[in-house]
Amino acid sequence: MIEISFGNALEKIEIPKELSLEIVQQERKNAIEELQMLRQEFSDPIFQQKFDFFSKDIKKLLLIVNDTDRPTPTAKILDHLLPILKQKRVKIIVATGAHRRTTTAELQKILGDNFSVWKKKTYIHDAKKDTFSFIGNTRFGTEVFFNKLAVDSDGLIIISSIEPHYFAGFTGGRKSLLPGISAYQTIEKNHKLALQKKAAILKLKNNPVHLDMMEAAALLKKKKFAFLALQDENDKIVQLFTDEMNRAFQIGTKTAEKYFQHEVEVKADIIIALVQKPLDKTLYQAQKGLENCKFALKKNGIFILVASCNEGIGNRNFYDLLASFSKKNRKLNWIKNNYRLGYHKTSKLLEFMKDNQLWMITKLPAEKLRKIGIKKFASVQSAIQKATEEKNEKSHLLLIKNAGALVVNTKK
Repeated sequence: MIEISFGNALEKIEIPKELSLEIVQQERKNAIEELQMLRQEFSDPIFQQKFDFFSKDIKKLLLIVNDTDRPTPTAKILDHLLPILKQKRVKIIVATGAHRRTTTAELQKILGDNFSVWKKKTYIHDAKKDTFSFIGNTRFGTEVFFNKLAVDSDGLIIISSIEPHYFAGFTGGRKSLLPGISAYQTIEKNHKLALQKKAAILKLKNNPVHLDMMEAAALLKKKKFAFLALQDENDKIVQLFTDEMNRAFQIGTKTAEKYFQHEVEVKADIIIALVQKPLDKTLYQAQKGLENCKFALKKNGIFILVASCNEGIGNRNFYDLLASFSKKNRKLNWIKNNYRLGYHKTSKLLEFMKDNQLWMITKLPAEKLRKIGIKKFASVQSAIQKATEEKNEKSHLLLIKNAGALVVNTKK
């Protein structure tokens, strides 16, 4: 009997004797207590020297923080950061990118104990309605429009987290600017680059999405300092990278690549991938659990994605396109010539489902999933039983906990 948790649910499952089981879960780091780590970082003379150099002569500071679609420990960092910014004119912007607007309850979670004092100085980015400034073009043809709050500031502080990202390589750093505080058309142009094969998870070299983001960030001639958190599966800070934005990102991604990558000996016939909060809120976000772990599945395999999706589909562009076509190869060709934000997800789903089955345990309606080729099951146990029957052989089952963060592949 194995006990698994996802969202607010808990299920006990039994593995049929026909299956061989392998469980993959993230390593937990408990060497340094989280609060102690933060205190040490902010009192460290090297940090203080770097931060003093950054903040010298800066009067107007903009703090760019993540929305709740990422488990970034923003409130914990703000508790230590805001007291050392008392002499500055500080504003905070929630980098929603093209996500929906952050609610008051979510903003309270982001700011923590600082909510009552800072809520009136905090702005929610709106990619379609805010005032933007054009600052130039990248070599990829992206017209870069950033939120005017950033353009009008003297310097930027990025508070983010570092995790694998299925087409930008990694989250963190430059991603707080693009897509974080960019205009919708800038985000859409950048994300179209995700259709290219070099736009891949854990890859930065020659990755067009990443390079476009870096060029866009460089066009904004402002000093930029970053606090980038690497966290375990319980959202506890394992390590905090603090430095000029690009240096913090470069150092942080090298550590994150080792921490989040997991290699298995053989590919699986069946994968169960559990997507934990906050990536389990919508299908649009939960798909990252599939993208992170699909490399460990055999061709003609069954991938069982477990995500509550209690907020529904999310960005509907990718879903509506999936539901509208009948010939998969036509869809792939059509997407390249008619791209809209979200279509990169359509493309990746189609490529996966040409050779594999995608099943889900979720709150999404079965009929809505059926329209895009996904089969819904009431429980993990029932999905396992059906998968065992379909394979009719001694199959290998891979159970991946926290699939939204871990990248699983076979050993080379």
